[in-house]
Formats: sequence, structure tokens, C-alpha cells
Amino acid sequence: ILPKIIKNWAQITQNLTFKLGFSMALELDYPKESNQEWPLRFLINFLESGLIPLQEIWNGNLEQRKEILKFIDSKEQFIEILLRALGTASKLFPPIKRALETKIPHQVMLTSAEVIEFLKYPKDLLIQSGFNIILPDVFTMGGKQRLSARLIISSKGKKKVKGHSATLPSIFNIHSMLEYKWEANLKGKTLTGKEFKELIENSEPLINWQGEWILIDQQDVNELRNIFKKRLNSGTKSYMDALKLGLTGKVQLEGNGNNYEVIVEGDFKELIERIKSIENFVTIPCPKSFNGTLRKYQQTALSWMGNMSMFNFGLCLADDMGLGKTIMIIAFLLHLKENYPEEPGSVLIICPTSVLFNWSREIKKFAPDLEVIFHHGPERYKDASNIPEFLKSHRIFLTTFGTLRNDIDFLETINFSGIIVDEIQNIKNFSSKQTKAVYRLQGKYKMGLSGTPIENRLMELWTLFEFLNPGLLGNRTKFQEDFIIPIERYQDQNAIEELKKLISPFLLRRLKTDKSIIKDLPEKNEMKIYVGLSEIQAKIYKEVIDETLKDLESIISDKMNVLTLLVKLKQICNHPYQYLKKSIPSFDNGIKMKDFIDESYKLERLIEMIDEVISNGEKALIFTQFKQMGDIIYEILKKRYEFNILYFHGGVPEKKRREIVDDFQSSNIDSAPVMILSLKAGGTGLNLTQATTVFHFDRWWNPAVEDQATDRAYRIGQKSPVNVYKFITNGTIEEKIDVLLEEKRDLADKIVTSSGESWISDLDIEKIKDLFTLDY
Repeated sequence: ILPKIIKNWAQITQNLTFKLGFSMALELDYPKESNQEWPLRFLINFLESGLIPLQEIWNGNLEQRKEILKFIDSKEQFIEILLRALGTASKLFPPIKRALETKIPHQVMLTSAEVIEFLKYPKDLLIQSGFNIILPDVFTMGGKQRLSARLIISSKGKKKVKGHSATLPSIFNIHSMLEYKWEANLKGKTLTGKEFKELIENSEPLINWQGEWILIDQQDVNELRNIFKKRLNSGTKSYMDALKLGLTGKVQLEGNGNNYEVIVEGDFKELIERIKSIENFVTIPCPKSFNGTLRKYQQTALSWMGNMSMFNFGLCLADDMGLGKTIMIIAFLLHLKENYPEEPGSVLIICPTSVLFNWSREIKKFAPDLEVIFHHGPERYKDASNIPEFLKSHRIFLTTFGTLRNDIDFLETINFSGIIVDEIQNIKNFSSKQTKAVYRLQGKYKMGLSGTPIENRLMELWTLFEFLNPGLLGNRTKFQEDFIIPIERYQDQNAIEELKKLISPFLLRRLKTDKSIIKDLPEKNEMKIYVGLSEIQAKIYKEVIDETLKDLESIISDKMNVLTLLVKLKQICNHPYQYLKKSIPSFDNGIKMKDFIDESYKLERLIEMIDEVISNGEKALIFTQFKQMGDIIYEILKKRYEFNILYFHGGVPEKKRREIVDDFQSSNIDSAPVMILSLKAGGTGLNLTQATTVFHFDRWWNPAVEDQATDRAYRIGQKSPVNVYKFITNGTIEEKIDVLLEEKRDLADKIVTSSGESWISDLDIEKIKDLFTLDY
């Protein structure tokens, strides 16, 4: 219906009220018998005397006729006005035409289907057109008469855990099955199977049931009928399916269907209630053999891990970098050893190579009672005859992702007591060999550690949880439909809240910026340093852009082309030699180092600021994502200063890495004050609290990765304020993407995610075109 026509009709009927002193009304009434049709009566609503059935007017009600004649010249004019109004109503609701075909049009009889149709758009259109609509109570009860159902889930037996036993108790595990049944209800009353069958077998949407009129939603009937037709009204559900339903409290029978309430009973209800809030857990004291003191928030994490491990859940400790996740895990391992001394099987800790020896040192420092063995290097256990070594209680095996990938055929045969994955975001890609290897491991409990559990896409969250709690987030396709599309594309708040309900019991995240968590951490000051392009940088940058714009459409059509081009522009912003892949010149052959530095204002500004840091007697970290740029900075600083410059990158051997970290962390006056790090190798796991200044020479364009690198210095143990400087080249790709990042950061905080870099290639054509322009 066009709005203009509605407006015209509304004016016609509203004129009845304002000019003639009365308006038209339509009253829907109950049938006299349950199998009869519903009368829709026509009435006149007089301003002075109220509602009068139109039938009485036709039959010659003299008193009302006198009132009408105050405003209308003749009976004929009155009849014309009424018929025009009913003609208008018939255009909005065609069944009214049947009344106009009778000798005295005063009502029309409607079938149940026509009543349902009337209650949809026609009713509202008639109201907008000036008609009064009067409905029976059954249509004004706010859905209280709706036939509905609820799913009831309960555990089979009673399994209580009291005190401590020699081994970890097993209340539920992923192989448990829980009973369920569907229960139909109407107006707050639970229906018997016979009553429910009687209702759903009735094809009418409006029925008289036990003396009352009931409105039956056909979508409800169709969905619930399938339950009983397929004999799904009771049975058993897998533990993870039941857990998912219990946490969200609702279930859909069909895609985009109605939501039905989920009720949990018995021990399973107790479990759901306990895990929903960390305050519900029994406090677990710091183990007696722990060689140190836990902060309050670390103590909370210990209680969380200790309580949740009793239910065999996989957990993700996702605290901000620098809050001491390693310490919390060590305390948890000691708790298990002290309280469940006979628990069979060892613990496998998987971590990046760069932090392998850090784990060993931390365990020896805080838990000297724990036995640590490296599953790494040529001397490691490799065959079936060594399996008994892995079955000893509470022994800790340390391995790397690479070693695990190589040894998975052997390691998957071992039933570990626990599997702990440090920097678990390393298995974010579900199709990678590394992720598939981790999935194949067998452990009674599983834990992941990460300051950034998601670096790019929500699918990474699914990949992590498919290892920790397989099935909790459904299959990949279902997760995409229910969460990824609604959240990433539409920022759907309902989907966000439902996902949080599912993952929050199994994911613990606290931030260093929260003063209620940690009060004695010094301030972190973040600043952006804007620099220009040198003349030679600007010339190269413009040449690349001009060449790009010639064939921009074909470049944009391929995401890899976009990302490749972005990398090239980054390299130009760093230094022309990096983009041109030229070797660093020997400054002894007449080439002045100053001239080389002057080709990049960014490099020039970095050196000026490093001079200031050194003159203040402080230490600095310099991060770059490019090995070649790290080489350039290293050679320049080594030539410029007489002291040792440290350089930490992927090609440095493990033993040398430990020496580099020890040198930088030393308080000795002769220790190196500057360390250059490749973002990939040095961005996680290292403790570099001697640094008070952090430089991000080039931007990763992923806040999570940058923050992770910054937190090598800004973590527990840091006593001084930390200054973080992020270099941005004016008018270039760096500045434009920085603006986009500021607009985009929000999703991370809503779920625990962080924005990654590949989102850039998903921008629309106009935004990408804007990126590839030089505002300089």
C-alpha cells in the first residue's frame, strides 16, 4: 500500500470524526460455537454517546438518527458516507467486500485463517486510516496463551566431590551423556502427551480448548510437531551439547526459528551455576611448596583453574601480557601434585622456541620440587620403549611447536595428565599442520595461555576452543552462521552476548590497566611520532603509487596483491635501501653515514631519540617486523656507538638467545642498553623489564601484536614508567591505516579479540583507493 493512498484514506475516515461527530469501528468477536466463524462487526462511534452497532442504524434507531442529522443534510448522504468508509476498509482487508454484497452490510464472518490474516498488516493499516479496532481478550494477552515448550536437561546420577582424593575426580567428561525431555506448556500449565498431541494435530490457528479460545502459532506447531513425529521428545544429549544449551538457556529447533527455554536440573544444574561465576568457586590456597607469593588476582586464577579442572574442562588463561600467567600455571601444577599425588601421567607444555628455557628457569625458581625434562633436541625420547617415562606422575615435559609437529605420531599415543599450550594463538589456523598436531594430543585437562587469544578473526576463537572443549562452539559452518557473520559484519549485540555466555566460564582475562587487578604497575605512556618522507622516499613512493593506479582494479581483485603492495609501501617508509633490497654500504669507503641516515627521516628521528635514552642511562627496545630493516638499524647503531648492541631475531640460536636476554636484563653498568628485535621472534614470551623505552619502528597494523611486543617491558617486575613510541610517516599508508585502526579496535574488547592485519584486504574499493594515495 502506497503511503500517499493511506494518507488519503485516513483523511476520509478522520473527517468523519472531526466534521460529522462520529467515526467507524470494527469489532472482532468470539464465535458462538467452537466450529463456527468469527464475526467482524461494523459500528459507529459517536463522540457523545459511544459505540452503536451499524445494524441498529440500518434498522432505524430514531434517537441516533436525530444525532446524525445534526451534521448531515439527508439520510442518503449518510448512507453514502458509510459505504465509502466500508469501501476504504475493504481495500485494506478484502473479506469486508462480502459484507457490501449483502442487503444490510453490518458484519462479515471470518474463518480462523482470515482472522490471523486480519491481525497482521490489515489491522494496523485500518488503525492508521482512522478506524477503531476492538479485539477479544485472546489477542491482547501478550502471548500468555501461546502454546510453547521447554527443554529439560538433567544428569543421571548423583556424583559428589568431597575433600581430596589421590587422583583428580571425574564428575563429568566430554564422553558423558545427559538425559533430556521436552515438556509442552500452555498458559503456565504443563500438558500431558495426549493434550499436546490434541493441540498440534488441529490444523486451525484458533481453537477452543477446554472452554477457552487459544491462538496457536503455526511456526510453534510445526517445530514442536517434528519433535514428537521424530520421537525426539526425550533421550540423551552429549555433554558438550548439553553444556552449550545450559549456558545460553535457550534452544532453537530450526534456523531463524523460535527460541525455547532450557531448564537444567540435578548435579548438572549445580555445575552450570558454579561455572557461570568465579565467585562460586572454593578458594584454593597457594601450594606450600610454591617458592614465592601470589598476588590476589593470581590467587583467583589458581582457584579458577583448580575448580574447573575437577570438571575436565579446557581453559584459556588469557590475562594481559605481563601479569604472570607462567607463575599461575606453576602454582596450579604444584596444587595438583600436593592434592592428587597419584594422578597418573605427566604434563606436556608446548611453547615457542624463544621461551622454552624461560619456562625451565621459572619452574626451577618457583617450584623446585617439580621435575622438568626437555622434549627437544636430538637426545629426546622418540619411541614406544620410552613411553613409561611419560607416565610418571607430575613430571613436566617441555617441548616446542616444531618438535611436536615432528613427533606427533609418537606423542599422540601417550595419555598425558594435562596439556598446556603457551601462546596458544599459534594454533589459530585450523588447517595448519601445527594445529592438527596439537588436536591429536590426549590429555585429561587442557589449558591454553595467551595475551591475545584472537589476533585476526573470530574463527580463531573457534579453532582454540575446538582444542580446549571440542564441540562447545558447534561445527565451523554453524559457528560461521551463528556468530562470525552476525558479529563481524553486523556487530550483532545478541550474538555477542550469546558467544560471551558460551566462552566466559572457560576463559579468564584481566588487564594491567585495571587498577583493581594490579596497583603497583607503573604508568605506560604511548605516543605517536609523526615524521615526513625524505626527498628520495617521496619520489619512490609516488612512482609506486602512480604505477599502481594504472591497474588498481586488477590489483584490488586479488587480496594477496593488496597486501604485497602494502608491504612495499611500508618498506619505502622505513628506508629506500630496504625497498630496493640494496646491501648496506660500508661507511669506510667514503659514503658518509649521515647521508645514508638522511635518506629516511624515520631512521634519523629514531637515532636522535636513542641518543636521548642512552644519555639518561636508560635502556630501549626497538621492534621492526622486517629482518632487513633490523639489519640496517643494527649496523647503523653498532657503527655509531662503542658499546654492544643486541639483536634478537629468528635466526639466532637458542643458546645465544638466552645470553642476549641475560645481557639486556643485567643491571651491570657495562650491559647493553639497546636491543633490536624482530616482531615475530621477540614479540612474545620474553621478560625485558630493564627497558623503559619501547620503539615500534614500523607498524604491524595489529594493535594486539604491538601490545604484546610492548609488554616485553611493561609487565610485572617493571619499576619505572614505560614510554612507547610508534613511528608513523605523514600522509602515507602508515597514517591512513592508523586512522582505520583507531576506528576498528572496538570488537576486541567486546569478545576478547583483537584486530588483525588481513582485514585491510577486505576493505571496499573506495577505501583501498584512498589508501593508495599520497597526501604529502
